[in-house]
Amino acid sequence: MRQKVFVLGANGKVGREFLSQVSSLDSFQSGKPHPTDIVGLADSKHFGLFPGGVEPARLSRLAEGRLLHYKHNLIDIRDNFNGVMGSSNQREIIKAVNQMGLDGDVVFVDATANHDEMSRFHSNVIASTNNKLVTANKNPIALGDYDDYYELTSDPTRYKYSATVGAGIGIVPWLHERAAMNDTVRKMEASLSGTGGFITTEIAKERPLSEVIAEAVEEGYAEPDFRDDLNGLDIARKLVIMAREAGYNVDIKDVDIERFLPDEYFDEELSADDCLNKIAAEFDQVMAARIADAKKRKKSIKYVGSFNIVDGKPVMKVGFKEFDETTPFGQLSGTDNRIEVTTDIYNPENSNMYKVEGPGAGLAVTAAAIRQDLFTILPIVRRSYAVASV
Repeated sequence: MRQKVFVLGANGKVGREFLSQVSSLDSFQSGKPHPTDIVGLADSKHFGLFPGGVEPARLSRLAEGRLLHYKHNLIDIRDNFNGVMGSSNQREIIKAVNQMGLDGDVVFVDATANHDEMSRFHSNVIASTNNKLVTANKNPIALGDYDDYYELTSDPTRYKYSATVGAGIGIVPWLHERAAMNDTVRKMEASLSGTGGFITTEIAKERPLSEVIAEAVEEGYAEPDFRDDLNGLDIARKLVIMAREAGYNVDIKDVDIERFLPDEYFDEELSADDCLNKIAAEFDQVMAARIADAKKRKKSIKYVGSFNIVDGKPVMKVGFKEFDETTPFGQLSGTDNRIEVTTDIYNPENSNMYKVEGPGAGLAVTAAAIRQDLFTILPIVRRSYAVASV
């Protein structure tokens, strides 16, 4: 069975990595029992729909960025693959899919980071079409209210979102299983930011905060405006998704957020470069003193999210927390994620609290998580056996 996939955000970092993996591992030329056909590509301005699919070699060139002008590339693909083009608004895309007779046959992949527009698109796909959707975009299920989240996620055969939290460690389906099994989640502690993890690891080596942030940007661990990764919102969104998966009716406004930097550094009139200079001049020493004080007490500072039940109500926080240096959280390094969950069954009293650690972020694992969701969303998945090549 060939799976027809329409990629939104195809020219972004995640989208290009996804196309690269599909072209080399999942295409009809790969010999895979259930190959992936890329039948649609969209950026923020244009989309192309190609019912017969796009050949792997062309996908590979797209992923590598060798076809530089996206619109011209879509025109070229359209002319060679009998497709159609249009502007990237949700009505036009859904209309084109319907006109091509593909309603019910397409799986949309959201590799964007858009909120309002993509939230409406997700809702329209689930409510008004027979198609399916796999998303790495957290916003539609984290920033809307609980009813919106429930409407999107209530049919797991049509909507998948494992890539939204801890892409490489599979926490989303595990938490959903807890709720389905009436195994109540009581507590969660989670290091969910690759950026925050990298920075706290490096400043613990007595490196200046401004220097580490600059390296994080250079290495791609942080956005060019690094404040987008340090405002706490990314962890908060992941925390909301985790809590909702565990069965709790929570909202993003319920999360108490301590930003990685003081509020003054998030002034919209302050450029990223000026902010970095301001950190070097004013805040490097403050953070260095905080790290030194923690070290004297054999503590390690991490930037984490937490979920607890207090007086019968969920309480969620994002911010700095000290851990004993000898604990798993205290020893966590680099961009890896770590999540610890206490439930009625998995709890410290039984010496079996649930713990998982691994690559929770990064282009490769995010794209792989999308592909995994595409596999699980197939109507019938029959196990296949293959000989590994080494």
